[in-house]
Amino acid sequence: MNMPDMVGFDPNYESFECGLMAKILKAGTGAIDIGAHTGHYSLLAARYVSSTGRVLAIEPSPFNFPRLIQNIWANGFRHVVPLCCAVGTNSIEKLYFDGGTGGDDRLDLRPGEDRTSVSVVSLSLDVIAANTPFATNIQFVKIDVQGRETAVIEGGRKFF
Repeated sequence: MNMPDMVGFDPNYESFECGLMAKILKAGTGAIDIGAHTGHYSLLAARYVSSTGRVLAIEPSPFNFPRLIQNIWANGFRHVVPLCCAVGTNSIEKLYFDGGTGGDDRLDLRPGEDRTSVSVVSLSLDVIAANTPFATNIQFVKIDVQGRETAVIEGGRKFF
């Protein structure tokens, strides 16, 4: 499969998963990228849904979020809506940083870990969807939240 050339997108990263997206997403549909990091999947979804579709890119890290926005705008994707929060419960949680690329920031520490943290807002997927006008047209949801996937799904019972 020929991957598109975009700022912030690595065509060699998880090509199988990217190929699945190409089969599911069509122009005018919508996608949600939970745990967007710097936007790899958000950018690809934006390309496939085109300007007639919408993408919600959700990233809790205050360090990754500006780069996510930069990548969205550098590619001219005005139909991607970035949201800086965690997805799970409706609360304030600690986000623990990985000390590197931010690809392993997480809401739960592993036994023996000692990481720097920051408080972040966490919203349930049901609350997010209820406040997202295009949520009824979502065809694809990517969840990569470092072991908290169950909390995302439980908080999205109405949505799913």
